Amino acid sequence: MENEEVFTLDEAAAFLKVSAVTAKQFVNMGYLRVARTSGNRGRILVLKSECIAAVKKLMDTPPPPLPKLLPSSGADTFYQAMSPEEAQKSLQATFDAVLGKRQKTSRTRSKPPRK
Repeated sequence: MENEEVFTLDEAAAFLKVSAVTAKQFVNMGYLRVARTSGNRGRILVLKSECIAAVKKLMDTPPPPLPKLLPSSGADTFYQAMSPEEAQKSLQATFDAVLGKRQKTSRTRSKPPRK
């Protein structure tokens, strides 16, 4: 243990093959134990054995449950029963009703008359 390799957080991230942000998240979640140096900079140092232990912890941790999906509104099956042309017309009518018909306006500025 005396001659164990010491990494900075960036080096530990490279060793773990993750980004520095992910390595910081591992620290915040408690998967990766670190030591901070004193002083203004407060560098983060990580032992190689701690990196290996973090990988083992992550492998033993079950993944979080998937979020529950909201029930279907039925719109997906409604539009599947139509032909593509009918679905397009129905969607266009809905958009026109909600947004109102847009009037096409010219975006060109009128030029002042020449002297």
